[in-house]
Amino acid sequence: MRAEQMVQERAKRNEKIEFIWVGNTPNTALFEGELELDEERYIVTDLAQRTSVPGVFAAGDVQEWVLRQIATAVGTGGKVHRRVGG
Repeated sequence: MRAEQMVQERAKRNEKIEFIWVGNTPNTALFEGELELDEERYIVTDLAQRTSVPGVFAAGDVQEWVLRQIATAVGTGGKVHRRVGG
């Protein structure tokens, strides 16, 4: 399912957040051609964790290449949760 379609489907069901566990390395093949990835295949985000697709956020190890820690995933995941109305 395309990222934009996923956002629309979740909105129809009044779902606000979906977290996808992808591991400790940028296991982002699922998002190739859907979201902007950098040369190392990390998801590109702005400081608010927004991706290249409106309504789709990325957090943790798929977008944070410097720290690569569970703490980073938890922290940025919490940031997304606050941003989308948690």
